[in-house]
Amino acid sequence: MKCFLYCVLMSLLCVPLQALPAFPGAEGHSFDITGGRGGNVYHVTNLSSSGPGSFAHACAVSGPRIIVFDTCGVIWGDVTISSGDLTIAGETAPGGGITLAGRLWTEYSYDINNIIVRFIRIRPDDLSGNQGDAVQFSRSSNFIFDHVSVSWGSDETIDVYEAKNITFQWCTIEASATHAGHPDGEFHNYGMINGPDGGPATIHHCLWAHHNHRTPAIANGPSAIINNVVYNTATGFVHHNITNDAGFNFIGNYYKTGPTRTDMNPWWFDDEDENPGSYYLHDNYIDDPGDFDGVLENPWEEEYSGIYWYGGTRATTPFVVPAITISSSPVAYEMVLAKAGCLPHDTVTRRTMLDVQERSGEWGRSVPDDLFAGLERTSVPTDTDEDGMPDWFEDSIGTVADVADDNEDLDEDGYTNIEHYLHYCAAEKMGEQPLTTTPIAPYRSASFSLGANKSGQSDNILIRLDGTRIHNPEKIEPGVYFSFPDFGFSHGVKILKKD
Repeated sequence: MKCFLYCVLMSLLCVPLQALPAFPGAEGHSFDITGGRGGNVYHVTNLSSSGPGSFAHACAVSGPRIIVFDTCGVIWGDVTISSGDLTIAGETAPGGGITLAGRLWTEYSYDINNIIVRFIRIRPDDLSGNQGDAVQFSRSSNFIFDHVSVSWGSDETIDVYEAKNITFQWCTIEASATHAGHPDGEFHNYGMINGPDGGPATIHHCLWAHHNHRTPAIANGPSAIINNVVYNTATGFVHHNITNDAGFNFIGNYYKTGPTRTDMNPWWFDDEDENPGSYYLHDNYIDDPGDFDGVLENPWEEEYSGIYWYGGTRATTPFVVPAITISSSPVAYEMVLAKAGCLPHDTVTRRTMLDVQERSGEWGRSVPDDLFAGLERTSVPTDTDEDGMPDWFEDSIGTVADVADDNEDLDEDGYTNIEHYLHYCAAEKMGEQPLTTTPIAPYRSASFSLGANKSGQSDNILIRLDGTRIHNPEKIEPGVYFSFPDFGFSHGVKILKKD
């Protein structure tokens, strides 16, 4: 019954995903952006703060581009993105991945858009004042952050003030800085702000831990705050600006008090306009021992002392937003603690996750001596043609290792060959079975028997790896999927063409 109810709910709040997702699992308002698809491949070959082969250099150049990492470790210094149409593929980094000990920001321009950022950590350790945001995409639009860990900003940890059409998914936003010289006082340790000229936004499956306010702050809808975990904050969601009254969905979130603030206001609907905003709430869990422990379905009527300003009007049906996969709030709590943030988790995120589980920890910046402690340093495999796909991967799927074919789309599914490699890397980082169906290359041929019931007939065919299998196909024709265990293809193959 619970599954059925969630399916019904999904049908109410979602618009169909008809466009190609930016990558498998991309959801929300920017799910269909292209990033650097079709552009140049830039290899980050060192951990320098600038110069050829650096992360900063790859972000500063212009034109569509995909940044892959041939190294792992800590990069010191701020990195500025000077133009959009960009994919930062942190999932390609070997071993423990990439930690940026500095800020990641776009130039203050409305023209830097269409950006995918995945699997990196952003940990500036010395920010101060009212411009000390760890991530600052203030005027950029159409971007998605996925499996990114961010911490220690001294204003907000994330500033996306005028950004439009954005998604943060499976991220950890941790421990904004206190006592950092902000003009508004020692505790302007806020999470994220998206202001009155920004939005809409999707925030789903993120962890917000050890902040005072703005976890997050979003002015405009229709926006979705789905399956987040919010811990040890004074307030969860706020506007802190005028809202456009286009609606907000709060579904399946988990709010948990901590030692710094034993009380919590999950929703502060502080519309600064005369007209109240509209809000749909469902299955939001409040974990506040001794006060409220359970789902708070209707804060306008149910009593919970943590809410001291709710305002607004209650919507009885969800607002239409791009599709998001939704779990129940207790399930989302476990999923976020296991899977959110840059993988593998570093000591900062492991400590934060433990804080949430044990109801421990405190506000403020706590920087370990070694930002890469406990993470593995490994080398990258050979990429002869430097097209971003290592030779072993090209060999496994039949492309040519000494011919740059990263921007070809041999299976005509909309993703380029290199994007299939990125998907493979991401699945590995998440501990999932990597997709052996990645780039589909019509270069492999094999001779096979149709089986005894087909009188031993043989054909030579061109094949692709695929996870779909027809166990007893009646016809061997292009488009049919079949398994060839004798040739090592245990996941099935698709016949593209007969010789």
